[in-house]
Amino acid sequence: MDISTFLSQDVKQIVVDIWQASSHLSQLQHKTEKVCHKFETLTCRFYELITSVLEENQLSTTLDFHTAVQELCPLFHQLLFWDFESDDIERFVELLSNWFIGISKQDIQDWFKVEYLSADTEVNLCLVLKMLYICSTLEHSLRSVYRLKDGHDPLLLRDLLSSKPLKETFGETRMKFLQVLFGGPLSLNLRNLLWHGFISPNELPSMYFHVLLFTIVEMSVFLDDQNLLVGMKKLPLVQKDFVRGVLNERLATTLRSFEANRGCDVANMNELYETSPYIPKSMLVYFKYSLNLYRSRRFGDCVMILLPQLEHLLRCRFSFCNKCPERVMTAESTEFYTTLDDVLSSNLKQGGENYLRYELGDNFMVLLRDLFVLQDGLRLRDHLSHDEPDTQNSAFNISFQGGACCTCQNNDLFRQISTFINNYESLFHALAFTKRDVCSSVKLCFNFKDTPSIENFNDLKNSVDSFEVDELVSSLKLLSIQYAQLAKSTVADSNFVEQFFTSITNKGDVKPLQESDQIDQLIEFLAGSHLHTLHRASPNDVIIRQISLNVKKAAENIKNILEVRKRMFKERSLRSRQRKNYICLLCSRPVLFAGLRFLTLYILVLIHHHGFMADTPQRLLRKLLQICENVVTFTSADVNKWKEAVNLMAKLSKLIPGL
Repeated sequence: MDISTFLSQDVKQIVVDIWQASSHLSQLQHKTEKVCHKFETLTCRFYELITSVLEENQLSTTLDFHTAVQELCPLFHQLLFWDFESDDIERFVELLSNWFIGISKQDIQDWFKVEYLSADTEVNLCLVLKMLYICSTLEHSLRSVYRLKDGHDPLLLRDLLSSKPLKETFGETRMKFLQVLFGGPLSLNLRNLLWHGFISPNELPSMYFHVLLFTIVEMSVFLDDQNLLVGMKKLPLVQKDFVRGVLNERLATTLRSFEANRGCDVANMNELYETSPYIPKSMLVYFKYSLNLYRSRRFGDCVMILLPQLEHLLRCRFSFCNKCPERVMTAESTEFYTTLDDVLSSNLKQGGENYLRYELGDNFMVLLRDLFVLQDGLRLRDHLSHDEPDTQNSAFNISFQGGACCTCQNNDLFRQISTFINNYESLFHALAFTKRDVCSSVKLCFNFKDTPSIENFNDLKNSVDSFEVDELVSSLKLLSIQYAQLAKSTVADSNFVEQFFTSITNKGDVKPLQESDQIDQLIEFLAGSHLHTLHRASPNDVIIRQISLNVKKAAENIKNILEVRKRMFKERSLRSRQRKNYICLLCSRPVLFAGLRFLTLYILVLIHHHGFMADTPQRLLRKLLQICENVVTFTSADVNKWKEAVNLMAKLSKLIPGL
């Protein structure tokens, strides 16, 4: 890929050309004097200049922003030579750590260790990394300030910067200055250029790092002077315990096995990067720098550098596959960026299928959607770029410790990861959560078989109301057989399913199933089958997920009460009413088991069989959800109404149509 820049004309002009046109200011100043401005002096000049430049500027057109940047360049160049005294640095680090939650004091202290006017690419990359941190933490911290006056901050950063609460807190002048730096496609738009991977380190003037550093220091000093840092309600870091649980359960063992190959052939990786037709030459330095970070075990920093470039590579492939080369460029004022949501969507905004899936493969697309798009997934780039960059989070480290070497085709690690991707199944799609709940329900239901038989309590059996147990169990098993037939078209390539149906000579006769437990085997098989979720989204997904969750809760209720009552019965601690309730439960168990077993099969067929789910009326699913919620209520520890629960199971055969 030989594109030299991914900045559109207007963006390149405001970010690069205006700076180059005024760069003689830095060279002249550097040659003629050694500048050592005190913070207070710079702050005074800062206000004088930005007030004079921005007071009458409405920042509403491209020309407005270009004029503002041009007139602010003298200030930008002065900030390049801002010198720091150790006492000041300690004070600034303390203030910033109070405002920028989640960033260590050591990291903030490193921000002040800068080099001036260096042409060293390594230095430029280091500044890019620091700017990624600052942009993310500044946005998050501004939202904390916003919530001092309003609880619902705007979604977009540019709307946040123009909001009334922030203008009232910081003043019109400061917020206008931030709009110049971050206020959308017309502005310098530094955050988006960096985090969406559009700008190369050689295109990014180093003075913008010094501008950002001075800006956040000045704002934190202002907040401290106004006593706003004390007691400020800071937004929490992203905490998704269920995400961590899923990662630890499903991915940790596999990905930690990559640790043994961490040192694999970094030299070959460099060579691979240099010869790759997919990496633009202007962006190659990012990939080499990420390897250095990776080798130094700076995994959080490695992820910060790689994520924008991964998005950029995907955007380039997306544009190539869909024949829209203009979409690799930065947005103009009337357009939008091509984001990861666009790149990984099923269809193009203008209509037609997204052909990227045919280049990457469905399983890789599923993995990328888990990492970046799905609302219940990691949404890794969003959280790092918009929230506090909690790069020490173990989940992020686990997820990317093998990532730097995953394209090296001549080593075992690449083969490991290729196998992992080829077999990858979504962890965070709504149907993936449903499947996990169903698998838990299956295990719980099979535990019911270990409970005492009612035949062991002949002397007490007649003391409870009788149920039509055999008839209800038979009807539910017959319904299970009918819906099991759909599994044949769901996983038709499976020899197991073919054998399953071959073994049933008379599908209306439940006897073979009672003898061999083949329905149970089929349920276990479907629970372990690969679930295809790419570009599957339906209003029914949420309802089915709620149904599966309630089935799991009901199974847990029954299992727990069976264990408690069995123990109390053996200890002879059951009172008369509790003994009667226990016998009633044992009488109900075959029906409850058959009903829950049918529900697990029905849900598994729904999530595996695309056409069947699409044809299932939502009103039927809502009625089924209502039944399941009521079963949970009747089987709860403080209710124990087993006859009512059985009656609900009887409704299943009437509600669910036969096939």
